[in-house]
Amino acid sequence: MLYAYSTIMVTTNLPNVSGLAINSVAMAFTAILFLPFAIAQWPVDPISLQSGSSLIALGIFSTAMAFYYFFIVMAEIGPARASLVTYLNTAFAVLLGVIILGEPLTLGIAIGLPLVLIGSYFAGRKVQA
Repeated sequence: MLYAYSTIMVTTNLPNVSGLAINSVAMAFTAILFLPFAIAQWPVDPISLQSGSSLIALGIFSTAMAFYYFFIVMAEIGPARASLVTYLNTAFAVLLGVIILGEPLTLGIAIGLPLVLIGSYFAGRKVQA
C-alpha cells in the first residue's frame, strides 16, 4: 500500500535515511492498517505448520530480500528506473502462470505482455540530449 510512497520518500523527503528503514516503517504502518481486517478474517481452525512456515518463507524470501535488493538497485539507477520492476514483476508473473501453472494465454495477455515490456523499455532508457 505504501510501497510506491516509500520510493518517493527515499529520494525526496528523507534522502539521508536508509531506504530499508523507510520501507520497514511503511510496511509496519501498512500491517497496522490491515490488522483489523486480518482479525476479522482469522481462520477458526489452527494454522498448520506448513502454512505458517510458508508464510514465514514468503516474508523472508519474497518480501524482505526483494526489498533489500530493490533499494540497492534504486541507489544505483535511481527511483524512476528502479520502480519499473513493478511492471516487469507483473508481466513475468503472468508469463510464469501461463508456462508453469498452465493458465490460459488469452488475446489480452498476448497483446498486453509485449506492450508492458516495450513500455518498460522506453520508460527506463536514458534519453541522450
